[in-house]
Amino acid sequence: MTAMVSVRGVHRTYGSGRTAVHALRDVSFDVAPGELVALVGRSGSGKTTLLNVVGGLDRPDEGTVLVDGTEVTALDDGGLVRLRRDVLAFVFQTFGLVPVLSAAENVGVPLRLRATPVAERERRVELLLRLVGLADHADQRPEEMSGGQQQRVAIAAAVANAPRVLLADEPTGELDETTSGQVFEAIRHVNRELGTTTLIVTHDPSVAEHVRRTVQIRDGRTSTEVLRRSTVDEHGREQLVAEEFAVLDKVGRLQLPREFVEALELRDRVRLGLEPDHVSVWPDATEEDR
Repeated sequence: MTAMVSVRGVHRTYGSGRTAVHALRDVSFDVAPGELVALVGRSGSGKTTLLNVVGGLDRPDEGTVLVDGTEVTALDDGGLVRLRRDVLAFVFQTFGLVPVLSAAENVGVPLRLRATPVAERERRVELLLRLVGLADHADQRPEEMSGGQQQRVAIAAAVANAPRVLLADEPTGELDETTSGQVFEAIRHVNRELGTTTLIVTHDPSVAEHVRRTVQIRDGRTSTEVLRRSTVDEHGREQLVAEEFAVLDKVGRLQLPREFVEALELRDRVRLGLEPDHVSVWPDATEEDR
């Protein structure tokens, strides 16, 4: 299956010389059509820079990005405008709603700009507000809604014109844990019901409860991925199984999860063993002799 988003060997550096900041270092990953993926990591890890590169808001120094088969990194300014108009949609930490308009009117703005017929526009707005759980708030203005409700309106407005890809940058950054969960559920519902490929950047650890795949960004590199799937045990009970994978770059480097390194007190170097079906890693027992 062709990836909806494909990132290959992306580097991005700001500044030069001793003050250079290497925001992205040889990042590669794919997002399948209709998939919901979260990019997670600490502040300064490079995840927002990566989202900006995918969305054509920033250009990499090296590497390529393809969105729906279009090479974003090769587009001129006009091509980027068309891509962001026809293929991509964005949700940011701030809500970006028009204060004097109701929730329904805010969601309808992108449809008005496309000259969508009134009856079709009204049906679409009603559907989207229902998907984000705000059907009963259609007539309320932003000042009459909570921050979480405003963000869900912003999500509905972002997908009004049926973009193929939704990019969300810290959509719960200013919200409490309960409200964050409601926003993530709204994004997941939109992803599932509309099939919109979705890439979320977040430092919120609770995102793991709402997405099947998380990609960890550390020091500008993709370090680990966690895939979650549901299984049924011998008693018929559904269980969520999470598997963590280290990401191998093109020259064979990988980053071990920090908690693994700390638990085994790994430092400087480790011992490796090649087994028939796996590679083993041990602390360097010779360290005490050095």
